[in-house]
This record gives sequence, C-alpha cells and structure tokens, in this order.
Amino acid sequence: MTYDEVVAKAEKHVKKRAPKTFLDHVAVQFNVRHERPFYLELNQGTVNVHPYEYYDHDVMVAATAEQIDDILTGRMDAIDAIRKGEIRAEGNIRRLEILNNILFSNKKGA
Repeated sequence: MTYDEVVAKAEKHVKKRAPKTFLDHVAVQFNVRHERPFYLELNQGTVNVHPYEYYDHDVMVAATAEQIDDILTGRMDAIDAIRKGEIRAEGNIRRLEILNNILFSNKKGA
C-alpha cells in the first residue's frame, strides 16, 4: 500500500464513520513507517486529513501503512495494539481512544 493510498483511504473511511454531531476536537498525527506523516483531525463535525505533520496534535501514532489502514477501517483496535506493542503512541491516548471508539461503533462497511 502506498503512502498516497493510505492518506486517501484514511479520509474516505473516517468521513464515512465520523458522526456529523461530533462536537469535540481530536487531532491525530500518523507517522507511517518508512514514509511521511499525515494527520487526521475531527473538529466540530468535520473531518480533515492532510499529508503533512501537524505539530498541535493530541496524539502521535507510529505504525505501518497496513496497520494504520486497519485502525481506520475498524479492523484493528488501536488501544489493544498499543498494549500489545504492535504500534507506538505518544501524547494523549484518551484522544486516540475517542477516535477508536468512533471507528468501531460506527462501522458502515469498509
């Protein structure tokens, strides 16, 4: 999976699952192993995904492209993956847990 595919799929999957009524803010930077980072932001019912670093992120996740795709499609629980040492995360893990819960509770076909 290429970097561009990961970023495009991230936006597609999260826009499908994030409720328009989500009135909080979550900013996650994904550091794709052997690639550039990208960030995903849920803010007041909107989803933003951009292929660059976001220095004001709540949490940073380091993983492979495939792992990130699995997280964003709801096939991998990010919190469990952190506990098992499969991925790394730094920052406010509670914010990642909010994203994780949205992705798992609103699965509408990957």
